[in-house]
Amino acid sequence: MTSNVDPLPNQSRAVYESMLPRQPLRYVLADDAGAGKTIMAGLLIKELKLRGAIERVLILVPSPLTPQWQDELSEKFDETFEIIDSHVETGQVAGNVWQRKSQCIASIDYAKRDASDSPTGRS
Repeated sequence: MTSNVDPLPNQSRAVYESMLPRQPLRYVLADDAGAGKTIMAGLLIKELKLRGAIERVLILVPSPLTPQWQDELSEKFDETFEIIDSHVETGQVAGNVWQRKSQCIASIDYAKRDASDSPTGRS
């Protein structure tokens, strides 16, 4: 494991005993505030990268938490994620905003918006 965290036993069990053995590799982490979702996600991402099992990651969180997730994944796991929001989409010259980076964080509301809501009219 390559991270700056010492996971709690429940976090390690969730990742290594419950999540990694399952297919397909798509997950919803939903738990109480402070339960360690960022740590579990970081552990899972690192392990899947070490196994060569993932190339792209999209993390959807409530809007106010996007910078927190970005900071924690950088600090604790040395992983760089770009926050995708309307400001990023507006500043993009062309192409699909979701394909711009391989590791993205977006708010749940931004991700579920209709393409016609896009400031550029693109999806």
